[in-house]
Parts: sequence; C-alpha cells; structure tokens
Amino acid sequence: MKFIFFLLFSHKGAVIGILKIGYKKLFVYDTKGRVHEMEPMCVLDFYVHESRQRMGCGKLLFEYMLKVIIV
Repeated sequence: MKFIFFLLFSHKGAVIGILKIGYKKLFVYDTKGRVHEMEPMCVLDFYVHESRQRMGCGKLLFEYMLKVIIV
C-alpha cells in the first residue's frame, strides 16, 4: 500500500502537523441496498500538536494537500 505524508514544520524545524493520505478499500451501499467495493483516496491520519491547535495549522496543512493532490 502506498501512502503520501505531508508534514508542517515550525520555524525552528519541529514537526507540528502530520497528514497521511492513501487508498483504502471501502464497502458502500447504493440506494437499492447493493454492496459495492471501492478504493478511494482517503485521509488516513491527521494530527496537529496540542500547542498549535486552533491556530489554523490543520487548515493550512489540509488546504495544501488539496492543492497538491488531484483527486
């Protein structure tokens, strides 16, 4: 399985945020109740250090990922 990691660093070089994306096998139901297997690109892990939460760091990381990855 292939993953892509995005890291957000502070000006001192410490990692303050991590976002991991990759393909994940999912089973979804359609409107008629039939099960379909699919493997979409998903956010698998998303973390911002407690000292940097609620400051826009997670939003910055997520928006950068959306800009770079064409889904």
